[in-house]
Amino acid sequence: MRILNNNEFSIANAIRNFSLVHGGNGSKFYIGITNDIQRRLFDEHKVDEEKGTYYVREAISKGSAGKIEKYLLEKYPFFEGDTGGGNDDSVFIYIYKIVDTTFQRTNEGTHFDDATLITG
Repeated sequence: MRILNNNEFSIANAIRNFSLVHGGNGSKFYIGITNDIQRRLFDEHKVDEEKGTYYVREAISKGSAGKIEKYLLEKYPFFEGDTGGGNDDSVFIYIYKIVDTTFQRTNEGTHFDDATLITG
């Protein structure tokens, strides 16, 4: 497990606390990093901007964001996601509650559209 500095641990702790407050009943959350919250969270993952359960924090660098993401994915089984994504300027760490209308794997060339698997 990677060691986080105080700022990184503070962000990781805030994200974990958010998931505990908004979880319950075995809820799952998706966590990721991005340089564009609007595109990634709302356009690609299809999180409802008004009714969805989500939280965003900004790290000081992509390296820091990646460390936080990896730490949370390794430590907590209720978080889903993959490490190694994002661009050089991906400093935003986001989390959202997985529901029937969200898409979790938008960066792998596969997405779900009206319950039909489309690859390409």
